[in-house]
Amino acid sequence: MADIIVERLFERERCSWGAGNRSAAGEARTAYIKAIRAADAGDYRLLSVFARS
Repeated sequence: MADIIVERLFERERCSWGAGNRSAAGEARTAYIKAIRAADAGDYRLLSVFARS
């Protein structure tokens, strides 16, 4: 839902959310988990960067 809002209201591309397989072990999954943990602690910067990667 947030991707649609970003795309339509702010005229920006949808977030790719890492565009990788987050189920398989690898860099994308590691970055995603790190970003989620940081967001849980109140720091959303890594999640924002990951969403656009």
